[in-house]
Amino acid sequence: MNGVFAVAKPGGPGGPTSQDVVGKLKKLFSKSPEYLNTLKSAPKPKKRRRGPDFIKIGHGGTLDPMADGVLVIGVGSGTKQLQSYLGNCTKRYSSTAMLGPSTTTYDSAGAILGYSSPSEVDDGKVESVLTEFRGKIQQLPPVFSALKMDGKPLYQYAREGIPLPRAIEKRECEITTLNAGKLRQEHEYKLPEKTATPEEIAFAKSVTGDDLETGQAKIGPVFDLSFDVSSGTYIRSLIYDIGCALGTQAHMVKLTRVQQGDWELGKNVLPLDLFDKPYEEWWPVLKEVLEEGPKRTYDAAKCV
Repeated sequence: MNGVFAVAKPGGPGGPTSQDVVGKLKKLFSKSPEYLNTLKSAPKPKKRRRGPDFIKIGHGGTLDPMADGVLVIGVGSGTKQLQSYLGNCTKRYSSTAMLGPSTTTYDSAGAILGYSSPSEVDDGKVESVLTEFRGKIQQLPPVFSALKMDGKPLYQYAREGIPLPRAIEKRECEITTLNAGKLRQEHEYKLPEKTATPEEIAFAKSVTGDDLETGQAKIGPVFDLSFDVSSGTYIRSLIYDIGCALGTQAHMVKLTRVQQGDWELGKNVLPLDLFDKPYEEWWPVLKEVLEEGPKRTYDAAKCV
């Protein structure tokens, strides 16, 4: 059992982490007849490992718990190919942004950080502002994130009210395509339930330099975005920055990774619930994809 494939990770509130998906597949594959037969025929190691013999497995780039879409998986010797998905690999996303409120994490999983009325924003202004974000740009990672500085995640500095040892360095990324849909006043999205503490607000202002208005937050209009971006691009930060450029604030309420490398939703990505079925149903499909790679569509593989 060796190679690379992709699954469609579910998202939304309470969605699984990328590592949750890997853990589920690791347990399943490690008990499968295909893997157990491989273990029987493999040379015995000189030193016996402690614990069960789990299959080697990993993913080619994290998706946030609330995000859904393409999650590339490497299994066995296929884990050696995952670096190519972490490096110079174009990714395509679709997302939805809400104008008005911003949050600590720049998405709907965070606490409300500030609010600026988006009443002056229209479709023409959105299209005009997007021109500033196409091409190579400098981007500040989310200030409330797991990104570490001197061994400590940034969110811990915020929680403890400790100033950062130094400024967060901006990173270069490339946005090759960026398009927006029409503003929608009516939608299903709600405000986050939590509000940032005064310490968190002060921390965000000190790091970003943004003068965040902190009025009573209201549900704002939303619009859809589609992007092709380079590896290392923070979509949450991009949406936050677009909100600031529009003269308001913004946060991400939905994110889907539509494509990563040659793996694309609706073509060759396997539904995660395929692996809830009996081994006799999921293994023939997975075997085809592992052997043929991304050129093998899901529909063709399941007809074998």
